[in-house]
Amino acid sequence: MANPTHFARLCGARARTTGQPCRGLAVTGSPRCRMHGGKGSGAPVKHGAYTKEAKAARAERRRARGLMRLLGLLLDDEMPSADELREVFTEEQLREALGDAWPPK
Repeated sequence: MANPTHFARLCGARARTTGQPCRGLAVTGSPRCRMHGGKGSGAPVKHGAYTKEAKAARAERRRARGLMRLLGLLLDDEMPSADELREVFTEEQLREALGDAWPPK
């Protein structure tokens, strides 16, 4: 009876120092063994700082901080300058909120 590993495909990686090929068996569907990255799923990141949900949450927090800052300026009975408003809001948000009054003349 033949050894089943005799017909298996070997990993295509080579050692840097000796140049000898890796003797591990390649993972199905990949030219590399499990030690040289053959089993990597390549799945997208579903957690962390760069998901859509995390980005949206950060944007909402920035917007809320801006609104709180604007509220503080308005409670001081001072109308914030256009530059202060631009620091807090986008041009689109200002046009939507202030209508014809934006941009100031």
